[in-house]
Amino acid sequence: PKNVAYVLKDNYDNFVKGGTFKTSLGELLGEGIFVSDGEVHRQQRKTTAGIFTGNTFRGVITDGLFEELDLLIGLMDRWSASGEAFDFSKVMHALTMNLFGKVGFRRDFRLLERFPEEIPFTSAFDDADRTVSCRFSNPLFRLTEWWSGEGERLRDNIRTIDAFAYDCIAEHRARHRPHAQASVAPPHADGSREPTVSAQHRDLLDMFMACRNPDRTPWSDVQLRDMLLNTIIAGRDTTAQALAWAMYELQRHPA
Repeated sequence: PKNVAYVLKDNYDNFVKGGTFKTSLGELLGEGIFVSDGEVHRQQRKTTAGIFTGNTFRGVITDGLFEELDLLIGLMDRWSASGEAFDFSKVMHALTMNLFGKVGFRRDFRLLERFPEEIPFTSAFDDADRTVSCRFSNPLFRLTEWWSGEGERLRDNIRTIDAFAYDCIAEHRARHRPHAQASVAPPHADGSREPTVSAQHRDLLDMFMACRNPDRTPWSDVQLRDMLLNTIIAGRDTTAQALAWAMYELQRHPA
């Protein structure tokens, strides 16, 4: 614990991510918490620590989690009865993306219902994530991405991601305007829909929109976009991978 405190608290400024992270991940994750350093990162950590408390987390996530688990159990029962093979890791990523869509920005992606099909945002996000992650092991990525066409595909994927993210932000800003009327929204063009929520429901994007910069100005659309995407990486991927690995180990050691 002392060593962790030394790196993450007492001498944090001595242990920066540096240019490699920004060069590799910045195109997708912007100035989010996975890329930033210094005072920007310190402010982001302080903000997220105030949001991700135990009570807030339980209040936001519980209802959505039970709904998704009911769908997952139904799928597993069906596959068990038919003997159909499936990719458990992909199922866990669909589960956690569904859950994050509901608690993060009030979108029901219905990925378990349509599994293994995806929607443009989730497909673009996964593909872009793979591309930028591979950059850490490829110092010539600018050349190879240009030569293979992967760089242009990454830019196409980011355009899809940005269109989705800014659409969610615009919806939330409209909902927060004075005298905005609540209504039941129709399904979106990508097939996602708004889950049924109570009037008191606040998702993570609502909470981020309440945040302020050091000069007391509200977060911009770009800041909100970056925080959303960084939170998906932090929460969705790590949870899905941990669940898939846990199941793998349980299968190896059933006793």
